[in-house]
Amino acid sequence: MACSWDAEKKRARLIWHRVFQPSPKEPLDFEATIETSLLELRERFQVREIKYDPYQLVAVAQRLQRHGLPMVEFPQSVPKLTEASTNLYELIKARNLVVYPDADIRLSISRAVAIETSRGWRIAKEKQAHKIDVVVALAQAALGATQRGQHPDPVFVKYFQMKAAEARVKEGWSVEAAAGAVNLPVDALREWMKPRANSMIDRYKQALSRYRQNLTRV
Repeated sequence: MACSWDAEKKRARLIWHRVFQPSPKEPLDFEATIETSLLELRERFQVREIKYDPYQLVAVAQRLQRHGLPMVEFPQSVPKLTEASTNLYELIKARNLVVYPDADIRLSISRAVAIETSRGWRIAKEKQAHKIDVVVALAQAALGATQRGQHPDPVFVKYFQMKAAEARVKEGWSVEAAAGAVNLPVDALREWMKPRANSMIDRYKQALSRYRQNLTRV
């Protein structure tokens, strides 16, 4: 699931999704499916963050980080899932979530229920056999879009723009093309890639650390 934030209308918008269905005979090839899809997504959009469950996807996240993708841990804990579920509920209630027609998403939503707890709302299955992973993924993507849209950190954003552009250069892109792909000044990217202990990178890393610390607070 990929969501963006419409700053003018103050809405989250679903812009892309893909569902992978492994089977006992055909287990999921993470590199050929998830990783390839996310790298392709980077070519179409400015990817600000990718939330992932560290329980199963640490190796995937490490490989994607080496390609310059902004991977952010999102443990499937009760507080985290409640935060995402509550945000999705509020977006839908206020008609601030824009989606496109899709039969799989509609089916999953029809099988999900919202349970009110002392912490907020939590997404659950209507029946144990039902699959609602799509709804949970939508909640997490919408939460990221809402948080990043309402509280953007320009230093954090610039850091990942630099990392994404640098990864492209290492893959064979020209500096000019890599900078243009993520809307960076060419001179800024050249300065970033010089071998040095650059205070600018230190600032970005400090901002990244602060941002991740905020994500882990409940």
